[in-house]
Amino acid sequence: MNTVAGKLAIHKLAAIVIAAASLMITIPSHAQSSSVSDADEQVREVVTLSLMSWETLLEDEFVSTSHPDLLFAFPRVRADLEGALKVFRMWKEQYEDTRVYIHQILVDGNRFSAEYQFATTKKETGKRTVMGTIAIGELRDGRIVVLKEYTDGRVADLQEQGKLALEEGEEPFPWPKLD
Repeated sequence: MNTVAGKLAIHKLAAIVIAAASLMITIPSHAQSSSVSDADEQVREVVTLSLMSWETLLEDEFVSTSHPDLLFAFPRVRADLEGALKVFRMWKEQYEDTRVYIHQILVDGNRFSAEYQFATTKKETGKRTVMGTIAIGELRDGRIVVLKEYTDGRVADLQEQGKLALEEGEEPFPWPKLD
């Protein structure tokens, strides 16, 4: 299973099991259309495999979707491929039970936008956080060359303090409901 398609098949099976248990994934109406191009589907497959690598923590899957000229950015970090791998390895050491609930992936040529919920538990504290996330990016040569992830770190901070709900597996929003 060294191909992106083979690895994606494994992740699709895992996603079906997760969905059957508790998650309903919304697929945009244009993605259900027979007019979706093979190129658009290939972008979706690469983005999905990259996102799911954070759940499986399989570094080779992350690398297989990352272009050598990768620009990887999220709040407080802007890194190249080497820096992104350091973040990935740190994540593997410090977090567990990570789940990525993909809500939708929109494709425009080689550019994409992905909306998902990212849930994880910090090993040191046992505290779980769940954040709605948007990432925008671009593929070059079939791999992600730009990934800019937008989150609000205050959500995780307040969830760790027990002040915000988790809403795991639900439709992602910037913040959980404030009751």
